[in-house]
Amino acid sequence: MKSSLKPVTAETILAAHRKVCDLRVTSKLSNYLRGKKVIIVGADTSILGSNMGNEIEKHDVIVRINTAYNFVPFSVEWRKDIGRRTDIFYLAPSSMKWIAEKDMTQFYRRLLNSQCKFICFQNGHNGANYIQGDYVYPEARDTLKTALLSKSKPPAIKTQLSSSHDSCSSLCNLLSQIAGKTVLTRTGLLAIWDCLNHGAASVTVTGMSFYHGGGHMFRTIEGGDKLDPLKDHLNHKSFHDSNVEIALLKQMITTFGKDRIILKDKLAEVMEDQL
Repeated sequence: MKSSLKPVTAETILAAHRKVCDLRVTSKLSNYLRGKKVIIVGADTSILGSNMGNEIEKHDVIVRINTAYNFVPFSVEWRKDIGRRTDIFYLAPSSMKWIAEKDMTQFYRRLLNSQCKFICFQNGHNGANYIQGDYVYPEARDTLKTALLSKSKPPAIKTQLSSSHDSCSSLCNLLSQIAGKTVLTRTGLLAIWDCLNHGAASVTVTGMSFYHGGGHMFRTIEGGDKLDPLKDHLNHKSFHDSNVEIALLKQMITTFGKDRIILKDKLAEVMEDQL
């Protein structure tokens, strides 16, 4: 861990974990994830050409993040590398808002074809102050909820919205303790933490780098392609910090065990290179 970062203890991580578990133990998401083997397929382009599609599909639950939504249902060509199913989408507030502004008929069709069962979202922030309580874009959430509940649609799709507010709030607190300043989680780390909090037996992670190049599927980075832990995909400074997220993830692996958090490909390399 970098010398400027202050590690949190395993006891602190477990206390935060248990608190969310207690709050969400009877939730539909917990009932769905409990005891299952989950794989989180990130948006890093390194997964293209990996031929991991069959391995990904063997997991009980497949999670995808943010801009992966733009590409479902996946082409036959891509399925050999990234699989076909999407059981859960984890969406940042900006992604929720962007989708809500689009054609809801297309939204419904995309979910139906990808077999998505849950859309998990977090509250977001206002000037780095994490929003407690209601969602940052309630109109976007309600638009998607209305589309999912529309009685004019066939009953084949059962996608449900699930707030990750409790997990997100606790995760931001842990990151800020390590950094000694406000740090907001990216969607990828939130998905790992939230799945653990909802009882997943194991969480495998592939195609994720925690850097702006790995957070937005197949999108060119503006202003160059150099990885920067403090910038977003537009090459802008943000309230995220990859070094802090990786430091916490390392401690999470120590706390929960390598058989519960399993890292693949790019992410393992980045962790070793940066810390």
